[in-house]
Amino acid sequence: MTISLNPSTILSGSGIDVASLVQQILSDQKAGPLQEWQNEQTTLSTQSGLLLGINNNLSNLASAVQALGDPLGPLAALTATSSQPQVLTASAQSSATSGTHQIVVNNLVSTSSAYTDVVPGATLAAGSLTLQLGSGSANTVPITTGETLSQLASYINGHNLGVNANVVTDAAGPRLSLLSNTAGQSGSLTLTPLGSTGAPSFSGTGDGIISGLRGGPASTAETITLTALDATHFSVTGSVSGALGVATVGTAFTSNQIGFTINNGDTPFEAGDTFTVATTPPPLNFHTVAGVNASLTVDGVPISSGSNTVTGVIPGVTLNLLSAPSNGPVQLTVGPDSAGATQAITNFVNAYNAIVGNINQQYTVDPTTNTEGPLGSDFALRSLQSSLLSDVTYSITGNNGVVNLASLGISMNDDGTLTVNTASTADSPSLASVLATNPGAVQNFFQNAQQTGFANNFQTDLNTLTSPTQGILNVDIAQNTAQQQVLSTSISNFQLQLADQQQQLTKEFNQVNSSLQAYPLLLQQVTEIIGSLGAQTAAGVTSTPVLTSGL
Repeated sequence: MTISLNPSTILSGSGIDVASLVQQILSDQKAGPLQEWQNEQTTLSTQSGLLLGINNNLSNLASAVQALGDPLGPLAALTATSSQPQVLTASAQSSATSGTHQIVVNNLVSTSSAYTDVVPGATLAAGSLTLQLGSGSANTVPITTGETLSQLASYINGHNLGVNANVVTDAAGPRLSLLSNTAGQSGSLTLTPLGSTGAPSFSGTGDGIISGLRGGPASTAETITLTALDATHFSVTGSVSGALGVATVGTAFTSNQIGFTINNGDTPFEAGDTFTVATTPPPLNFHTVAGVNASLTVDGVPISSGSNTVTGVIPGVTLNLLSAPSNGPVQLTVGPDSAGATQAITNFVNAYNAIVGNINQQYTVDPTTNTEGPLGSDFALRSLQSSLLSDVTYSITGNNGVVNLASLGISMNDDGTLTVNTASTADSPSLASVLATNPGAVQNFFQNAQQTGFANNFQTDLNTLTSPTQGILNVDIAQNTAQQQVLSTSISNFQLQLADQQQQLTKEFNQVNSSLQAYPLLLQQVTEIIGSLGAQTAAGVTSTPVLTSGL
């Protein structure tokens, strides 16, 4: 390039704009390969974004096709429809059998619970509590004198006894509440509260058993059981005679059935003898509600269930009981899940249209520039388009006429996209009608044991097309990335060279600038010397001039 300096600038000594001059020199170089590389990098970046977007579309399509080819997926799914969904709902697995069932719900499962009478002062007398769930093992809970209901509840909850204990307080006072963790009969609570040890006239902890009792020489030996009811009463039961009545402490108790009297006294317990009965009532008196199993009939067969979720009664079907009793029999229909199949097929059509639409955009010519999209010349995209068109026009034979997408109720448009027919015409059925009349043929079209169905074939190609290492777009994206990296390295190296050149040019032009700024002073000195020499020559004097500065 040519650099010109204004003579007036030199004569004035104002120097030059070094920075602007250097940038002028470098800008001409930047306008060459650097600008070209940057433009190419922008193009590659745009292409990369489009390729990634279409590759995501391809992955979505692969997922939609995989769902259609899944033998346990939506095409194989069954649904269970209840005529009274407020009473029961149901779900069906693919292993279920299509059919109709009559179900009557009598009652839902209930959970056993218990609560005590109000505890005055909220403290307890000494004793123990035996707690049992259903037919399980009994657990003994010790109760100490002065223990509070809250402490007792904490002990029960902390020992995993199968119940949840709480203290509930109303206007009358605090009570202990127990709720079984197991619903139904198997979780029914059995509670036996025992008071502290009574008088030595019998063994036990408030209750007693007296064996060998005879009412007279001819009577049969009988065992009498005394059970405390409260502070002053206890029940009397005979092993032979059954319930004999309720005795009051300190008052004679006579049983006409076996002819004996319980009086105050301390002699051995025999007919006609007196003895002492001293019992301490239990520390707690429980009111218990038993757990009840759910009750229903299925096709006339009575069913009892410990849960409102009933499985195994109808193979592959789960019943969810919601309310009882039902308003007459509930009709449960098990059959193909048409809604799920329709959604899966629609998902496929939408995924296919998304990728085809994006590919079409790349081949659409812009009327203003008369050019295609950034990927219009991409060979990989052309190859992908050809593969998709081949796969979507795949057909099978037989299968009751459901042999291709058109016979299924899916039409192909002029631009290669698909449309699900919502209404039947003379030339094409609707998807809904095909699913309603022949759901088995629909499933067999997409998938079969021989792996020759539409989805089986499509999925095989998609596995290759979406391969992380061999997939056609993934390879294209990798090449694009490699080209961008090469360009980035070239641009970086070139910019380093420009930086070095800028530094060198700045140094050189700074030196020139210094000389230019010193020129006026040197010119003045020369002018003065010349003038001096002229004067000396006129006077006949010669001398050697001395310059103090120079270029």
